[in-house]
Amino acid sequence: MNYQQALIVLDVQKFMFIDKNNPVFNEKEFLNNIKNLINKARDKDIPIIYIQHNGESGTIYEQGSETWEVHDDLHLERPPGAFLDGAFWRVRG
Repeated sequence: MNYQQALIVLDVQKFMFIDKNNPVFNEKEFLNNIKNLINKARDKDIPIIYIQHNGESGTIYEQGSETWEVHDDLHLERPPGAFLDGAFWRVRG
């Protein structure tokens, strides 16, 4: 595994895509670009770090809620032992 490089995917969570009054600019292109970067990193065995914003209970940012999850189009692979919880962020490898 190449540990001199890593891909960081920051806050690409479902809640970003639900507010139709404040849409993600070029949503499909945005997701495709990220998917391409993820595929290139996987092909080169480069570690991928997913960082998710956590919020208070009852909000769209609530850890573990459906809207908190990484967007389905990214096909997150969750290897065993790849989770690290922090006070405000959750890192996934």
